[in-house]
Amino acid sequence: MKICVLDRRTPQTVRDYLLTKGIQVVFTEEVASLEPPLNTHTDIQLAKVGDELVCEPSLWEYYRQFFPNVKAGKTRLSPGYPKDVAYNCLTVGTFFFHRLDVTDPVVLEAAEKQGFRLVPVRQGYTACSTLVVSERAVVTADEGMEKVFQNCGLSVCKIPPGNVILKNFPYGFIGGAGGRVFDDEILFFGTPREEKLFRFLEKHKKTPILFPGIPEDFGGLVFLTENP
Repeated sequence: MKICVLDRRTPQTVRDYLLTKGIQVVFTEEVASLEPPLNTHTDIQLAKVGDELVCEPSLWEYYRQFFPNVKAGKTRLSPGYPKDVAYNCLTVGTFFFHRLDVTDPVVLEAAEKQGFRLVPVRQGYTACSTLVVSERAVVTADEGMEKVFQNCGLSVCKIPPGNVILKNFPYGFIGGAGGRVFDDEILFFGTPREEKLFRFLEKHKKTPILFPGIPEDFGGLVFLTENP
């Protein structure tokens, strides 16, 4: 069975859609040391690296109820950038992107052990800032990330910053506002405004799954095909 880890504040309509697709939903738990809304964001507290799952250490007891092989990271998150980004890494194909000076060591070890090519970036909110469309295609509003992705030979759709809601912040990120459900579907927590994004999805043969309203950043989706 396919399993999705989802921010517990995600709208019911999104939860219902996933359930109709036969996907089991596991909700995030609060990181006590962080403030809302980041304290329940999926990509803040979890890192999926290949076939390994690593969580913020205070949540290990919670997540091992669902994922017996989940590993506890060594980094305890605290408020403020970059003290809250240790698990916000991104894998695309054989590449592992993150601000490597703050990556949790357990996450880094998992990437190295599985042969990912480590690519340092300046943006610590790496997963937040990037929507993965396929193993060769991404969407981002971050100019620095765009250049890094292009240098790695990836197809990139650069969109303007903003147009994503993140409560208590000026705006959110496109990577936190959706994610891949199946190989041919990209789900958004809302409806993006950028026509070039939809043309990019069409080019890469992806169907957007949309919900009413401006997209909201809930920390994206973490999918697993079986209990890691």
